[in-house]
Amino acid sequence: MEKTEKRSSEFMKSFGIWFGLAAVMFGTQVGGSMAAGTYAVGYFATFGGGWLLVFCLMYFFFRAGFSIHALEFIRIYKTTDYNSFYLELYGLNRPTSNKALQLIVTTFFDVNSIFGGIIITAATINLFGELMDSIFNVPVAIGRFIAVILYAVLTMYGAGFLRKFNGVMTIALVICMLVMIGAVIQVRGDVFFERLGNFQIGMDWSGTTLSSHIIMVIFYAFNSSNIGTSLCNFSQNVRGPKDSICSGIFIGLLSISAFFMTSCIVLPFLPEMIVDTPILDICVQYLPPIITAFYWILVVFSVVSTGPSFTFGFARRWMKHWKSDKVSERAKIFILAVGFLIACYLTSNIGLLALVQKGFSALGALASVTVGIPLVISLFRMAKYYRTHKGEA
Repeated sequence: MEKTEKRSSEFMKSFGIWFGLAAVMFGTQVGGSMAAGTYAVGYFATFGGGWLLVFCLMYFFFRAGFSIHALEFIRIYKTTDYNSFYLELYGLNRPTSNKALQLIVTTFFDVNSIFGGIIITAATINLFGELMDSIFNVPVAIGRFIAVILYAVLTMYGAGFLRKFNGVMTIALVICMLVMIGAVIQVRGDVFFERLGNFQIGMDWSGTTLSSHIIMVIFYAFNSSNIGTSLCNFSQNVRGPKDSICSGIFIGLLSISAFFMTSCIVLPFLPEMIVDTPILDICVQYLPPIITAFYWILVVFSVVSTGPSFTFGFARRWMKHWKSDKVSERAKIFILAVGFLIACYLTSNIGLLALVQKGFSALGALASVTVGIPLVISLFRMAKYYRTHKGEA
């Protein structure tokens, strides 16, 4: 009996680590664009309900695989922010490493990481402003400013708070999405079930070829090769390969669940709903007001679970260069977060669908080379580590 309780307690502790990390990554991914259905029409449901399943499965293998690698890499080499992660990936995270090469790698990935974070966070600020206008008649510009302050305050409370916060948000988001799917099935259930798994309907919706779209999805999936830059801020509790593997699988599963559920919501309304915010338009045109209220809850939760996580990663990266002891760590995080969020505020006027499709596929294509090649090389380094630490592998 005592052994059973001990095993049960150990499992719950492990599950807390696995689900906690997956919830944080889910929170960083399910932002305004995700909740609005922009990713669904931009990548996953674009060629109908059959290819939707294929694209989700493709994305799962990329997301889970990159997550498992990143968590093990972080555990082995003890990287604590995205700069040390990239330097270690390139074998340049040592005092004796070439300073010029360190500067080149650091500068390149600083620009790349900041640009990617700004795109994601700007989208959530954009949608938060629209929500404040729709619900409370607050001008969009003021609503976006409120988002900047809210994100900065949430960021200030650090990694532990964000892990717990995102866990609660994840459960709430999943419940809201399921309610939305139920409402959609009531309105267009016959169309939904006809299309889900069907490889014939939807081939002419996008105006592009299937082969070019597959390449775009793959490039988008390669954005997950950068997941270590976020995970290194939250993975202090990972104890060994088992935690890395199980956490990576959970991260992959939660990621595709979000894409799948939002795609199911928009699927019966395509191709007419291939727009910037399809789920919002579907709510307004086809669903009862109570369901629209659920949608507002979904989007509010999504935007306030995404922005602070990316902002915290930025603040943590630059905080170590702020040497003064006169300012507290929490105050430093807040000030850096405000600076980052002002840049996001200024970027938040760009169209969502174009930003999601063009911006992230371009970043993914770049990552497939700049991260993909050193990542493959790092596998040999990690294999050597396991051979000399057989008890851990």
